[in-house]
Amino acid sequence: MRSSWVLTPALRNLYFRRALLESASIMNRCTAESGELAEVHTRELCAAAAELYHHLQTGHFKTSSGQRRAIAGDMAKLRYAENLSEKARLLERNMRQVSSQLGGVQEVRTKIGNALLGARVVYGEPLFITVSPSSRHSGLVLRLSRVRVNDPTLRLEDMALEEARQLGSGPRFSILQAF
Repeated sequence: MRSSWVLTPALRNLYFRRALLESASIMNRCTAESGELAEVHTRELCAAAAELYHHLQTGHFKTSSGQRRAIAGDMAKLRYAENLSEKARLLERNMRQVSSQLGGVQEVRTKIGNALLGARVVYGEPLFITVSPSSRHSGLVLRLSRVRVNDPTLRLEDMALEEARQLGSGPRFSILQAF
């Protein structure tokens, strides 16, 4: 478990899918008096969803400098797609609103960016430092980790390192002293 590189992303994926299923769904309110009008409205929304999917795969948008670029599956660029129908724009706006409530989605990052811009105006330029220690090199992680003395995964790693040292296959460094 300790040396598993797959467990944490898998748990995050499951959590995201669960949050997605429990979140608000995309909906469009329309008052329809007869069943025929509701059926027409449903067909229009299905066509709008198909149009969004088509634009997501093969659509283009214009940058602020006027260049035409492919959307290429980027959901953040879908709102700027050329020739979207009004129903497709409405559906895309609704998707953006629902996805802004889910953690790990681009819309949440956009909301955080807006909040940080406001904080920048009030407090000045922030300094962000990202620390991603590896468990092998970080003293704090090593100090906080509680590992059994005879853990087989650690023994295999130590044996591989010792074997590499004995064979002399490790990188050779020379220390230069400049005075």
